[in-house]
Amino acid sequence: MNERGKDIQERVYSLALATVKLTRKFPRNSEGFTVSSQLVRSVTSIPANIFEGSAGVSKKEFIQFLSVAKKSAVETKFWLRFAIDLEFPVREELPRYISELEEIIRILSRIILNAKK
Repeated sequence: MNERGKDIQERVYSLALATVKLTRKFPRNSEGFTVSSQLVRSVTSIPANIFEGSAGVSKKEFIQFLSVAKKSAVETKFWLRFAIDLEFPVREELPRYISELEEIIRILSRIILNAKK
């Protein structure tokens, strides 16, 4: 993977780590646990698929792994928005995470499009 690819790997890894740490501040009730577990699953799927897709697989597999990462990013955005609407105590911090996800989704879309060419 080239230097730009390494940048996206580090960016999504940092986002996943920060998001998992943020879920520690979620409410300790059924809503908090449900959203937290879904959010951790979806946000950690993003770097996991990008890292796996960069492991020298075929072009088709690379596109598939990045497509899964993009879908996980969209799902993560949903869970963050849901946490805002549920009025979790950390809701003021979440728009920043959503903005980063939107940029990551755009980057992944461009990488996938370029890989298909």
